[in-house]
Amino acid sequence: MMLIYETGGLPTTGQLAGWHANHAPSNFGIIPYAASLSPTFVRDARKYVQYIYVQSDNLPNPWDSVPTFFGDLLAALE
Repeated sequence: MMLIYETGGLPTTGQLAGWHANHAPSNFGIIPYAASLSPTFVRDARKYVQYIYVQSDNLPNPWDSVPTFFGDLLAALE
């Protein structure tokens, strides 16, 4: 599995439809931070990537906490 996006904010659909769109989504994931959860974004992103972890925390270490909307993220991924 390769992460194709790790930066602040949600990527655009255009960013998700890059070279990797010619391969199975199960090969790719994204981990945006400093972002709000959008169930619509999660639904649309799953066309391109299988693994999605949206984080509400920000730099210097956005990975030191659980997103405030973790339960909603899990529900959106079902």
